[in-house]
Amino acid sequence: MDRFKIEFTERLRLYVASVAALVLNANPTLTPAQVEYILTTIAKPNGIIA
Repeated sequence: MDRFKIEFTERLRLYVASVAALVLNANPTLTPAQVEYILTTIAKPNGIIA
C-alpha cells in the first residue's frame, strides 16, 4: 500500500470517528449497530473511489 493511501485511510478514520461521536452526542442511548446503520445509510458517495 502506498503512502498516499495510508494517509488517506488514516484521515478518513478520524472523520468517521468524529461523525460517530456527534451522532452519539445527539443520542447517547444508541447501540454501536444503530450508529453504524445511521452512518452507512446517510452516507452519500461524492465520486471518491477508494
